[in-house]
Amino acid sequence: MSKYDLTNKLAERLDRHMVLPLLQFLSEQRVYKEADLRAARLQLVQSTSMVDTAIDEYKAVHGVQQAPKAMLERKKAVIQRLKDAQKETQRIVAVVEDEALVQRLQNEDAYHLASLAQRHKISAEDVSQLYRFAKLKFDCGLYGDSAKFLHHVRLLAPDDDMKFHALWGKLASEILMLNWGAALEDVYALQDAIDQRGFATPLEQLRHRTWLVHWSLFVFFNVEGGLDKLVHFCFQDTIINTIRTNSPYLLRYVAAAVLLNGRKSHLKDLVDAMRAEEDEFDDPLADFMINLHFKFDFQGAHAQVPEVAKLLEADFFLRDHREAIIKESRTLIFTTYCKIHRVIALGELASVLDLDEQKDEKEIVQLIRDARMDAKIDSSTNSLVIGAHFPPIYRQVIDRVESIGSRTSDLSDLVDRKLLAKETQDDDASSTDTAPAVSFNNYNNNNNKNYNNRNNNRRYNNSNNRNNRRGRRY
Repeated sequence: MSKYDLTNKLAERLDRHMVLPLLQFLSEQRVYKEADLRAARLQLVQSTSMVDTAIDEYKAVHGVQQAPKAMLERKKAVIQRLKDAQKETQRIVAVVEDEALVQRLQNEDAYHLASLAQRHKISAEDVSQLYRFAKLKFDCGLYGDSAKFLHHVRLLAPDDDMKFHALWGKLASEILMLNWGAALEDVYALQDAIDQRGFATPLEQLRHRTWLVHWSLFVFFNVEGGLDKLVHFCFQDTIINTIRTNSPYLLRYVAAAVLLNGRKSHLKDLVDAMRAEEDEFDDPLADFMINLHFKFDFQGAHAQVPEVAKLLEADFFLRDHREAIIKESRTLIFTTYCKIHRVIALGELASVLDLDEQKDEKEIVQLIRDARMDAKIDSSTNSLVIGAHFPPIYRQVIDRVESIGSRTSDLSDLVDRKLLAKETQDDDASSTDTAPAVSFNNYNNNNNKNYNNRNNNRRYNNSNNRNNRRGRRY
């Protein structure tokens, strides 16, 4: 199974904290030797401030009861850093943790740095200290506090780079807390920020989009209705071009979403992308799609199904969907084969699908039902008779209505984001407080960059409610 594992490639574009669940999954599935995985986890957590976890991993790897003195000293140093940071941010933390005060200021449109400087003596340096405290909290594995503080940093920071930086950190925190609704909001906010920012080079913008696509996999494969959202997200021109250019192996997840979301309208675009990048990666799911929809090699496509099953067993994002994907793969072979025939001998169909002609007539009937096809078995000729290839009118109406609902939701989200961006511009124009730009370290462990972002005035406590409304529209 290890030959289909993408963890090494994914980890290059993920935060270190996000890699830990992937390593835990590989351990549970026994994809690699346990000793190697423990050593990898130890190396990973030692690069963070999760000192208790590092000590536990060290004891497990080396089979000892006592951690080295250096690790214990580092633990003391981290605890002291937390105490110092808490003391430095005491004034601003008291403000942002007072929910009644924050609510009142937001109702008055006074929750910005200029107002807080006048009323509560909060300065730009206080916001910078809160940002650094949130980053330290994140590095220690205290994701809840980090997400809360970074939300307020995004509302109060006078520096656009800090706001954009805080948004990356907040998305990571929400993902690691499994807050999929809030994380989805942050994915869309980051997408807008990346689109709107003037990067130094197109390559830098491409790098940010690549990170976003990787991070968003956690969200789309867990949030309600996420597979439909993933399809819409990935087939935007900027995103599909990013995948094809920088990470074609992610087409595996696009293919899985297309198979599972019930509508196959993007199959042609998907197969074209896979064919173009065929030499760049080896993936059984891609081979399956190409064999079926380009080469029309039904035997070859069917031969890939067992390999696809092995792939799914070793994939962190797809394992929970393995049964549905295998079922949809077999149904897709059946429907595609039937589209080019009017009458099919059951023996021929059994050969294509690797079925027992005598025993598996019930399975063929089930495939007909799953595919919602107008077909029947003619016992006198021992064949399958295919009716009209176009779906009945009621199915066409249902598909159109479902498509309209999805597009309407996308347009509504776009309008919401544009209105919020305009409100942010108005708020920024009314603020007179300025501060020099400050460089910060990116939460992504690959590169240190400066970013900027449009401010987002959505209230943190209401983000899940807004996401629920979006879910009902879908």
